Amino acid sequence: MSTMLLLHPSCVPGTNMPISQFFTNCDLRPATIKKFKNNLHLDAHVLQFVMMDELKEMDFHLREIASLRDAVERWSVLKDG
Repeated sequence: MSTMLLLHPSCVPGTNMPISQFFTNCDLRPATIKKFKNNLHLDAHVLQFVMMDELKEMDFHLREIASLRDAVERWSVLKDG
C-alpha cells in the first residue's frame, strides 16, 4: 500500500485558509471542494497530511488527483536547507 503524501516531503504548507478558498484560488472544481468538505477537511493545512490512497478512497478521479497535486505544489513552499 502506498503512503505517499499529497504534499511533497521537500515542501512545507503555504498560507492556511479555508479549503473552499484554496480550491477557488486554484481554480479547482466545486466537486473537489465537496469531496473534501464531506470528509471534514475544512482548512488548507490539512492537505499536508492527506495521502494519495485517501484521495482514491474519497472517490477522486485521476484527473482530479493530478489537478489537486498541481495546486498543492504551487501553494506549498520549498523547505530551507
